[in-house]
Amino acid sequence: LLMFAISHILYSSAFGMKPTNVRAGLVITAASALCYLLLYPYLSGPFTYLVAVYTALIGFMGWRAIAGLQLANDLWTWTKLSACLGAVLFMVSDLTIAVNKFCFPVPHSRAIIMATYYAAQMLIALSAVECQDVELTRAVNDRVMKTEKERALLLAGLNLLMNSAGRDILKKNPLQLIFNKSSRSFFPSFLLCRFF
Repeated sequence: LLMFAISHILYSSAFGMKPTNVRAGLVITAASALCYLLLYPYLSGPFTYLVAVYTALIGFMGWRAIAGLQLANDLWTWTKLSACLGAVLFMVSDLTIAVNKFCFPVPHSRAIIMATYYAAQMLIALSAVECQDVELTRAVNDRVMKTEKERALLLAGLNLLMNSAGRDILKKNPLQLIFNKSSRSFFPSFLLCRFF
C-alpha cells in the first residue's frame, strides 16, 4: 500500500499542477468520497485511516491527470489523453481490489484488476513520450534557428560587402575574398567555409 501511495505522489508530480481545472477536481473528490463511503462500513482498525489516505492520494493523482486534458480548448494531445485514461483505469483497478478485499468477491476480479492495472501503466508510460518529443523538437528547433541566424548574418555581411568597398574586389575576383586573407575583410570567408 505504501509503495502504491508513493507512486501516486510521483505520478501527480509528473502530471503537474497546471492547469488547475477545479471542476475536474470537484468531480474526482465526489467520486473518491463516494468510493470511500462504499468501503467504510467494511473497514476496521488501521485500514479505516489507511484506505482514506490512499483514496485521497489516488483521487489527487486522477485529478492531476484529468486536469491536464483540455478537450474544449483544442489543446489536447494524445499523450495527455493517455495519461487521463491511464489514471482512470488505475483508479478502477484499485477500487476493484478494495471491493474484492473488503466488501464482497468480485467475479473475475483477477482478470479485471490485472487488465486495468497493466493498461493503466502502459497508458501512463506512453504519456511520458510527449516530454521526450517536446525536448527533441525544442533542440532541433533551437539548432535550426541558430543556423537560420547564421545564414541571415552571412547574407547581411555579403550584402554589406556588396554595397561597400568590397564590391570592386568581388567584380574582379570573388574567390579573392574567400581565400585571400589580405583582402579588406575575411568575414565572408569564415562564414562561407562554414556553409559551403
